[in-house]
Amino acid sequence: MTKWQKFWAWVKKYWKVILGVLGAIAGVVAVLVFRKQSRALERAETALGIAENEKDIARLEGKREAVRERLRGVDERMAAIDGRLEDETKQLNKRKAAVENMSLEEKSKRFKEMGY
Repeated sequence: MTKWQKFWAWVKKYWKVILGVLGAIAGVVAVLVFRKQSRALERAETALGIAENEKDIARLEGKREAVRERLRGVDERMAAIDGRLEDETKQLNKRKAAVENMSLEEKSKRFKEMGY
């Protein structure tokens, strides 16, 4: 028998074992490829999630700044209103003091001028 015939006889005898070993190797390779791809997919999903979170953070920071800007405007308007209120209160107190210092004749004259 030649070497080729001996080899072929051995392959015929152990073809199931050879096929099993090749199948096992193919299975291991498939698992390794799958794990590598799933890890890459995981990293991509994580990067996408981080990008979405950064976008949301930027949007919320913009909203916060807009609210702060509106609050600044409200504070300025409140200060203006407080100033006007203070001025009106001072004028009212001056008028009250003037009325309290008036005599009855002056008060009566004023009421007549006002139409009472």
